[in-house]
Amino acid sequence: MLSLLLTFVMVLGMLPTIAFAAPAESSGVYQIGTAEDLLWFAETVNGGETGISAVLTADIDLTGTDWPGIGNYNSRFAGSFDGQGHTVTFKDASWGLFGYVQGSSSAVATIRNVITAGSLQRSAIAHNAAYAHFTSCINRATITSTDSYVAGIVGKVGGIATAGVTKSDVLITNCANEASITGHDHIGGIVGWSQTNTRLDGCYNTGNIHGGANVGGLVGYLQEYTGTCEVKNSYNTGRVTGSSAVGGIIGNMYNGVSVANCYNAGPSTYAIAGNFYNNTYSITNSFFL
Repeated sequence: MLSLLLTFVMVLGMLPTIAFAAPAESSGVYQIGTAEDLLWFAETVNGGETGISAVLTADIDLTGTDWPGIGNYNSRFAGSFDGQGHTVTFKDASWGLFGYVQGSSSAVATIRNVITAGSLQRSAIAHNAAYAHFTSCINRATITSTDSYVAGIVGKVGGIATAGVTKSDVLITNCANEASITGHDHIGGIVGWSQTNTRLDGCYNTGNIHGGANVGGLVGYLQEYTGTCEVKNSYNTGRVTGSSAVGGIIGNMYNGVSVANCYNAGPSTYAIAGNFYNNTYSITNSFFL
């Protein structure tokens, strides 16, 4: 009996692993309409084909799948992704839609028109992003995490080290978070943490945001170490709570960060920013309601 069991186990080990079939293409862009299609796309990017592009053709429910996120530390997504207004739903997933996203200074990665829903343990749209533009993305997934660097759109802005300086280009336009987010430090409705060239324009948060240090309705921690770091034409109406540096718009703002044409109408320790590092920051035409 034991020998039969061992033989059966050996045979199972020799069977090929299940591989998802490639979805249809149109003008070189993959047409993603099922959970299997999206899993194939994630596995293909994570396997090294980082520059491919896709559009969603339907809402997709990833409940019950072992979702890996699109892009990992060694293979970062560098293509384009258009959700076309469709929703991707998760259930207690350990990764949001994208893991690591990184284009280049000459060809940024683009992610647009996608909605996330359900429940997550990490940032909804992207865990880490560099040289990437996000447009009209909405998070409606509740995020409950024990990690730092967590947000509805981008958890942490990374970059490429050049002569000892990290450079990047992250533009987030007309994006929103509409769900509650709980994490450790550097928690925000839109961005968790950035030190380089990060611009928010036309964004909003309506979810309750809770963490430890550096918690903001829109951005947890923002420092203009290189490039331009700004938040403009944006607002928060969610409750923002934390242990230190808690603000309705930004938790902690350093150096030349600017806030313009923004308002906060949500309960928070400080109306606009929880902490300022020096006198080079700028806050104009921004109010607490």
